[in-house]
Amino acid sequence: MYSVEIKPESGSVQEFERPLTGEVWLQDVVTQSGAAKRFRRMDIEVQRRSANGEWAKMKAEVDRRTKKITIETDYAIHPGDRIVIVQDTSTAIDDVLGPFLGALRGGRR
Repeated sequence: MYSVEIKPESGSVQEFERPLTGEVWLQDVVTQSGAAKRFRRMDIEVQRRSANGEWAKMKAEVDRRTKKITIETDYAIHPGDRIVIVQDTSTAIDDVLGPFLGALRGGRR
């Protein structure tokens, strides 16, 4: 089993578990959960229990053009993994202005 947590900006968090049957990749989880259709942008993280019992967090990168997980971060899902999908409400304007506004903020210090 693995668990999925979907967090929209507003509204209730959706949590569910799925059986791990065969080979499952992160992109499969995102597609099957409906998050790719539901959110224009999202932040995705795989949380996996490490040998010392702590949760290791592996951030996935989403190609904003294709809305797919990049091949480098399309992790294989293991038993006990938690997949956390958070709606990202930023826009293309934020992408363009973000570095500029960050530089302005940094310049005021």
